[in-house]
This record gives sequence, structure tokens and C-alpha cells, in this order.
Amino acid sequence: MVPGLRAESQESSVSLRREASRQTQAPRWHGTWMYMRQMAGLVVFFWVSWSNNFRAMVLRRLGLAGEDPERWQRRLSEMLRFWRRAGRFLGVIEVDFPEEDQLKNLRGVIVAANHPSLVDAFVLLGVVPRAVCIMRSNLRRSPLFSELTLLAGYIANDQGAALVHSGIAHLAHGENLVIFPEGTRSRPEGASPFPFKRGFALMATRTGTPIQTVIVQREGLYFSKGWPLFRPARLPTKLRFRLGRRFVPAPEESADDFARRLEAYFQCETAEAVADPL
Repeated sequence: MVPGLRAESQESSVSLRREASRQTQAPRWHGTWMYMRQMAGLVVFFWVSWSNNFRAMVLRRLGLAGEDPERWQRRLSEMLRFWRRAGRFLGVIEVDFPEEDQLKNLRGVIVAANHPSLVDAFVLLGVVPRAVCIMRSNLRRSPLFSELTLLAGYIANDQGAALVHSGIAHLAHGENLVIFPEGTRSRPEGASPFPFKRGFALMATRTGTPIQTVIVQREGLYFSKGWPLFRPARLPTKLRFRLGRRFVPAPEESADDFARRLEAYFQCETAEAVADPL
């Protein structure tokens, strides 16, 4: 392994073990009940996602899906909101997002957030209207999301220059882009963040599109990077969302400078969030 990559991996693992060691031990019966809830949450999520994706595949192959991305964006949003309610009912997640109604009237905006867990993406995509996500390319092959994301117009993050052109076209049609500038889930608290990608900054500087930032704070290891979905975890995972500053690229500001400006802002805000636990 490359020495730098080995150091980063060790740093992330140490941070994960440190956070795990802070969790108190529950009685055995309580741990069993907690794990049953954890598995029930996964069953609901996998079934709802797979059945909706399968239905979308059948409709597309029969030529009945239509060419209306907004319809499928709404379908995905409804599905994710349902799972959020189910996760809360089962005690798997708790979401605190007091300002979410302020996002419901967005048009042609880039929504950028840090990404400490899998669930924060689902919450945002369930809230932001006409949302198009810049997503990891492997989700295009997922039996849970491949057809839905294709019909909704989601953009894979491995398209290079085509990603920027596609994103600009979506913004011009009044759709909102949901992006995670690190390109993957954030490392555990205390580890160095991944450097920001530049695609979102190119879209913003070429079009003057504002970027609405969202700061996400997580408590609990479940759904975090490096924690397997089937590994027992203390529940619920708590997520707190708050709206951050809205950024507009300055005249003549380069994409690299704009991305660095947002990266510095997120590093400052997430460091404060770690210092102020839930």
C-alpha cells in the first residue's frame, strides 16, 4: 500500500475505534432488541427500494415510464420520506431538521452538504424539491436504485466534463443539484476530511448559481463510513441538519478558488460541530 494511503486508513480506523469505545455497553437483552430493530429497518429499506426500482425497470422496458424526470424525482422523494418515517418508528434514526421547510421552494440551486452517514443523503433527497443528485457511479448498477436514478436524471460522478455540462443543463431547467463535495462519505470525526471535488464549483462559477450549504452532525456509528450495515450498533443514530451560509461565486473567481473557499467553510463548521456534540 502507498505510505500516504496507509496513514490515512490507519487514521480513519483509529478514529472509528475511538468513537466506538465511547459508547457505553447496554444489557444483553437490550442489545438483542436493538439489533432486531436494526435488522427490521434494513428489511424495510431494502424491500421498499428494491420493489420501487423493480417497478421502474418494468415500466421502462415496456415503454411506459415516460420521459418525465420530475415524476421520478417525486417518486424517489416519497420513497425516502417513507423510509425516514419507518426508521424513526423503529427507533433506528432520529432526524432533527428544523429548517427543512426553507428548502421546499428552491429552484435552480446547488445544495452542498457534508456527508457523515448514508442517511443524510436520503433525508436531503426527500426534502429538496426537483432534486438531482450527483451520486457515486456504482449506484447505477445497484438493484435498489439503478432504474429510479436513471429515470430521475441523477448524474454519476465519473462523467468528467460531461458531469459539468449535464449539471448546468439541469440547473437551467429549474432543477436543484444535491452534491456532497467530498465525493464520498466523510471520514469519522477526528480524521482528516477528503479534499473537495471541483465539478460543483465549475457549475457555479460558469452560471453564477448560488450554493446553499447544509451542515450535518451525526451521533452514533451506524451508517458511518467503515461501519458495516449488519454489524450491531447502538441506536438510534441521531442526525442534526442546519442550513449554513449561501455562497455565490464572486466575479472572475476561479472554480478552484471558489471550491477552496467552501472547503475552508465546511472544515470550520464541522470542526465546531464536533466540539459541540448532540
